[in-house]
Amino acid sequence: MYCYFVEIKRTQGFSTSLLNNKVDTIVNGIIEFKNGIQFRGIWNFNASEKEIKDECKIYGEKGTITFSFYGEKVFLSTDKQEEVFSFKNPIHAQQPMIEHTVRYFLGQDVNPCSIKNGVCVMKILDSFTA
Repeated sequence: MYCYFVEIKRTQGFSTSLLNNKVDTIVNGIIEFKNGIQFRGIWNFNASEKEIKDECKIYGEKGTITFSFYGEKVFLSTDKQEEVFSFKNPIHAQQPMIEHTVRYFLGQDVNPCSIKNGVCVMKILDSFTA
């Protein structure tokens, strides 16, 4: 999703609060990249436990790939077959980035995220809640 990977053509989104307060609880966002790939995300921060779902689905002309960011299975579905790939998720996958960030704030390392990438992400987030 970062501008780092592919140039973004445009973003659009909207958000609202189901709790009638100043904090939006549902956010919809769409990104169109210059290479034609599209991203759509929906976040519901007030979903019931039963409705919480962490899913990423990639659509292609021959099928789909579906996975959870925190799961241990990847599902491949085509017109001809369905396959499940299992793997062991690293326990501390985010730890190296967290340690790098902490070292940065302690003045012991360089910033792990460039200002350019940070501004790009903030512009995307702002466009989702406009």
